[in-house]
Amino acid sequence: MGLFKRKKEAEGDDALRLYYASDIHGTEVLWKKFLNAPKVYDARVLVMGGDITGKVVIPIVQEDDGTWSARLFGGRQRARDEAELDGLERRVRGNGMYPYRTTHAEVDRIAGLPEEQREQWFESVMLHTFGEWIKLADERLAGTGIRCFVMPGNDDPQALEDCIRQGVYVESCDEAVEVCASADPDVVLVDYRMPGRDGAQTTTAIRAASPRARVVCLTASISEAEVELILAAGAVSCVTKDQDLDRIVAAIHEAAALTSST
Repeated sequence: MGLFKRKKEAEGDDALRLYYASDIHGTEVLWKKFLNAPKVYDARVLVMGGDITGKVVIPIVQEDDGTWSARLFGGRQRARDEAELDGLERRVRGNGMYPYRTTHAEVDRIAGLPEEQREQWFESVMLHTFGEWIKLADERLAGTGIRCFVMPGNDDPQALEDCIRQGVYVESCDEAVEVCASADPDVVLVDYRMPGRDGAQTTTAIRAASPRARVVCLTASISEAEVELILAAGAVSCVTKDQDLDRIVAAIHEAAALTSST
């Protein structure tokens, strides 16, 4: 597998420890745990496989007395100083939402925008936060030699790719097919719903670029018709992310065994 350098285990076997995560949906603490995986699991490669962003912005409004307030979990929460405000923002980010410091006047202005403009405003808040995540990844990964790949999912805006490309140590998966052509991987994990092209189309392209590679579809949800399509395209199996972890790992091992037998 030419894409990554493997290290030798004590018994002499080639080994590559890869940490895969997905579906964190804007939860900052999960992003930080993802970046901490090299220390905890001795992973040399990190892969974030989509559905990264959240779906809710929580306005934190400055009141006339200088305090801040936000409606969170069905109640009104207040912050009297900067330390409490930081704590409130951490609670929001830790639950997959985006805190946004604002005023009552701006809240009213945003509420009055046409739907398309509100969506654009929401995306701008989301992208700003994701850009900060990429900066944090660069800080954590600098000088480690660890490779980190991030791919938007079907729930993520296409504009995330631009943020990913701003990273120094974070790599986009957009060129995955081209990489397969030169890297000769043993196994490739493919989602089904991705920006640009679906899993069946991607599998066809990967098999054409690297006929030796075995493709496993790992996706959040998939219909029977879509399973037939991706298997017909050349995938060896299809598993969903809610299946038992042992079953997902077994599917990867089974695919690798097919590669080694050829």
